Amino acid sequence: MDWNGLVVTICSVVARRSDLKLIVTSATMDSTKFSSFFGNVPTFTIPGRTFPVETFFSKNVCEDYVDGAVKQVGRHRLHYLYLSHSSFKN
Repeated sequence: MDWNGLVVTICSVVARRSDLKLIVTSATMDSTKFSSFFGNVPTFTIPGRTFPVETFFSKNVCEDYVDGAVKQVGRHRLHYLYLSHSSFKN
């Protein structure tokens, strides 16, 4: 479900269930706009940490991106396990 679909769903559920308590978390959402849209609901900011991210691009275009992502994660995990295991031998 995309973000817009989620907001529409939240609006319809909240309109029917005033007792509903909902927690939404997002690292990129503009919480001020979100709060304002839903009637100035309270927001909380929880400090966190950031981690470096590496971006990898596939050399080939895949037809099924979910299958391609799962295979790529598997290959990355095997490579990580290999490196971890080989470091114990040295």
